[in-house]
Amino acid sequence: MSDFKTTGETTVALTTEHTGRWLVTTDHSRHLWDLDEMTYIRLPEYPDAQPHEHDGAVVEIERVVRWPEVGTRPLLWFYEPGLPRHFKDCRMNTAVVKIERLADEDGDQA
Repeated sequence: MSDFKTTGETTVALTTEHTGRWLVTTDHSRHLWDLDEMTYIRLPEYPDAQPHEHDGAVVEIERVVRWPEVGTRPLLWFYEPGLPRHFKDCRMNTAVVKIERLADEDGDQA
């Protein structure tokens, strides 16, 4: 499993008020949400994770229908990588178990 440097800050839910980079852990995978860039990456690192198209790829979030919240299943729409912007797809994750703020890329606490 990939190691991520976190700041120690956690939250029970992300909202439109949040900024920065967050590691969202669900029942079957981990997800990197960059709320400054409005991008998302799904990392299926658990043995029982079902593969999805675009796993490991940075995708641009078009809109969030249901924000990550512990105990719920986030739902977002994103632009299909490499295609014109009118091509969109959606993703509903499994239930969120933890949300942690990621440290800056250089290791600083955000």
